[in-house]
Amino acid sequence: MADGDDNDAGDDAGDDAVRGDDIGAVIRPWHRTTAPTAPTSATGSAPASDRPVGHALVMPGIGYTVDRPLLYWAARALSWRGWQVDRLWLDLPATVDFPRTIARMNAMVDSWLGSLDDSAASGGGGNDRRVPRMAVTKSLSTLTYPHLAESGMAAVLLTPVLNPPPCDPARSVIETPVRRGASASPMPLICAGDADPYFDAGRARMLTDRVTVCSGANHSVEVVGDYSASIRHLADVTSAIVRYADDVAGCRVDDEERECR
Repeated sequence: MADGDDNDAGDDAGDDAVRGDDIGAVIRPWHRTTAPTAPTSATGSAPASDRPVGHALVMPGIGYTVDRPLLYWAARALSWRGWQVDRLWLDLPATVDFPRTIARMNAMVDSWLGSLDDSAASGGGGNDRRVPRMAVTKSLSTLTYPHLAESGMAAVLLTPVLNPPPCDPARSVIETPVRRGASASPMPLICAGDADPYFDAGRARMLTDRVTVCSGANHSVEVVGDYSASIRHLADVTSAIVRYADDVAGCRVDDEERECR
């Protein structure tokens, strides 16, 4: 899509991409950066450098690419927290077929899950706990949530589609309740603005009790004409994502260090 900032495109390594064969879909790894404060294991030793705290897949909306503010800062913050972050890029036609696009994104999630290597998950210490997997979704990609939940993944739903968009003849929405997989995926985190026409607070709370509502914010979680409020909302949403990710990874956080089980 042409309307996203592309100032960090060099952080994506095309050689390791997971590609879709239909609707212009490709998953590229985010550049691995060293966290300012490295995570510490419960034993007090630093984890192996090749073992991430978790695996995260960042997924876009229609016209809201993974380089737009909410998704850019989610990826940046998670990488600084020790997560291995991959990002899904979509090249969509002018008229989006929602059911077909949702099916393609679900297939890309499955391909991504199949590409992950858990060989380092035990860390050599006898702990066979699998490295957690999480998706950070926005608008269109939040419609993959039923599939994510059934796959046992944690999920961040940014501006979820809880009221049907007028551009979709299929009237796609996230249905409630959602069936969860045998591995019991965590409840999702939902972040949205109360001026977003596709958001419904009542339906959101049927999905989870972790709901962050940004006052006056639209479908981009921005307050039109008020840059300071928009930046505060961006910071609040990013902080909510980091707290959720720490919970998913089993991390205890304070001002000095982060300890992960």
